[in-house]
Amino acid sequence: MKYILNLTIVFNPSEKILMELNDEERAVTLSNPASRLLLEFIKHQNEPIERDVLLKNVWEDYGFTASNSNLNAYVSELRKALAAFGEDPQIITTIPKYGFQFTARIESVLSPTLPAPDNGKEQDGDIAADTKEISTTIQPDTAPPHPPIAPLPQEVMAPGRKYLTMLRSKILLILVILSVLATALKIYANWADVTIGKANYLLAGEIDQCQIFIQKNVAFPSGTETLDMARHDLRQRKVDCSVEKHSIFYTKGSDGYKINQLTFIGICAVDEQGRYNECQTIRINSGEAQ
Repeated sequence: MKYILNLTIVFNPSEKILMELNDEERAVTLSNPASRLLLEFIKHQNEPIERDVLLKNVWEDYGFTASNSNLNAYVSELRKALAAFGEDPQIITTIPKYGFQFTARIESVLSPTLPAPDNGKEQDGDIAADTKEISTTIQPDTAPPHPPIAPLPQEVMAPGRKYLTMLRSKILLILVILSVLATALKIYANWADVTIGKANYLLAGEIDQCQIFIQKNVAFPSGTETLDMARHDLRQRKVDCSVEKHSIFYTKGSDGYKINQLTFIGICAVDEQGRYNECQTIRINSGEAQ
């Protein structure tokens, strides 16, 4: 099992590594106690956790002596590691006289279960087996921004094939959304909400048969200007909204140094049942598509 934190950082518990979602070469290796501690935070995401619970689950259950000084030291290690990827260190919030709270948004990927811990005691600093199994399953955001669609009749598709088709369309949508959001600017805007799973998106408008969506916390010009920019970029990429129905996830802005103009476009074709059956992403840096 791997976990995606705030749509930008991948945590691999078996290798005790944090890495950037779109750049695996940018990685930080965690100590074994810090890796166990991060798993415990993930298990209790957005919930206050008492210090005594953390000391027991991260140290005592593995046969080590627990202390508040150790806990503080490894919380500090996690904050520094997350800050290396641009996250606010206070993503791990200290609750005075109580404990901590981990406020990151978390997505689980790959296998839905983790291997059970080894019966033997670990060496000092080694995690038993890989990790303790986390009983809470965290579901990724996968629902498209449309009303619920009635399932196909049983005779149309065999159960196994039906499941694979739905899974494939959901995976494609997740990849497109993560690719766009990982690079989106975090500025505020105010348009009509469109919900995709747990994340809020904004409907900027329509171009022929295409619906144009933007991330909620990204600032754009007026609706008309945004649609004009999207229409121009789609025409340059030869996306014809008059022929096929698409959902377009559109982000435009400057890079971190405000030198290059960056444009990110996620394009998902929509079938007659309203499902995404083919998705692609386009990244344009100063006019050059990638």
